[in-house]
Amino acid sequence: MITYDLALLDIEPSIHELTAKIHERGKSNTVRVFLSQYKQSLEDAQECQRQSLHRYLRDGRCSCGLSVEVAEGEPFSITQERVFRARGHVDHAKGDLTKLFVRKWPAINTDGEFFCWWCTECGYLGAAKSNSGASRLERPLHECRSELYRRDLLRMLRGSYVRFPQAHWNTATRNFADKIEYTLDADSEFMEFMQSKELASQGKPSWFVFCSLCNAPVSNMQDSQFEGWMYESREQHRDTHIADREISWHKIDRENEK
Repeated sequence: MITYDLALLDIEPSIHELTAKIHERGKSNTVRVFLSQYKQSLEDAQECQRQSLHRYLRDGRCSCGLSVEVAEGEPFSITQERVFRARGHVDHAKGDLTKLFVRKWPAINTDGEFFCWWCTECGYLGAAKSNSGASRLERPLHECRSELYRRDLLRMLRGSYVRFPQAHWNTATRNFADKIEYTLDADSEFMEFMQSKELASQGKPSWFVFCSLCNAPVSNMQDSQFEGWMYESREQHRDTHIADREISWHKIDRENEK
């Protein structure tokens, strides 16, 4: 079960509260030492959040706030792996969820630390610098294998529409394709859908595709009811970033859709 540690999500008040408890009169030295260690752990997590880093703390918790339930007697290595394979990690710099981030990995039996790009699905992606989490320039282009499979399936579904009287086939296929496309939208790391509030208030087409790597819109304004949800525009632009994909949008035979 995945939950969130409120002390880590709202970390500044938590540190102040611990500081006050440490200086309260009547506290034993043992309690003060325990509270001081916990405060140090929160301060380290706060610094990780500022730098967009993710580090395993203890008891199934990540520095971003994500927490998994720890079974009795579960080895530390398994708990740590489950934490970094769990979906729902928080990018505090963007205020959003992420599955691709820089993991702060303490070195084993040596001094120092190791930083790497980490995908919750694919795992280790390569070494990183400590400040890479907040830098778009150093962010790796990455597409999970499952995402590639879903895109291939979506292309085949979009190309399988038939002529009447098999309208029920088209309706069922379109509904299934829309559900798959929704999961892709949720997993997208650098292709986003944005809306112009000014155009929306005027009742004009206001949605567009935005690429966070180019830091610019990459499509024309479209109405939210536009069929395909600007899928073609997004895919064409993705191909300019990910050149080694097995299937390219431009190689798809679209004749069946006409």
